[in-house]
Amino acid sequence: MNSNSLQRRTALALVMSAALLGACAQTQPAPNAPVTAVMGTVDLREPAPLAPDAVLVVELQDTSRADAPAPVISQQSMRLEGLKPPYSFKLPVEPSRLNPASQYTVTSRITQGNQLIFINDTVHPVLTRGAGSKADMMLVRVAP
Repeated sequence: MNSNSLQRRTALALVMSAALLGACAQTQPAPNAPVTAVMGTVDLREPAPLAPDAVLVVELQDTSRADAPAPVISQQSMRLEGLKPPYSFKLPVEPSRLNPASQYTVTSRITQGNQLIFINDTVHPVLTRGAGSKADMMLVRVAP
């Protein structure tokens, strides 16, 4: 076997190895890639007709400190006129505003004018401490 043949085989082996490694490369985002939105739905436990001025407010809050008001990280408000539940939402999140050691929750409420009509009564953790980026909430009617 001459040296020219050996060089060709070595080059071929290197090209084939590179092709195999390229095929095995991970094409999905890394599991720790920053989340850019919290998404989900809001439904009503007891559906009821809503006035045309009914507004749904969904908030992402930092609820790490029990002894302080929860800062709002992101908020979405939508008029519900002509819409039927469940209502979809998407809260944009700036990754730089998140602390992996903090606890974040999503809350929602429906108001008519200045009156609270529906609210969530369950904690919906998201983003940190093993929680995902999706929250499906069920609102309960507020007692008059």
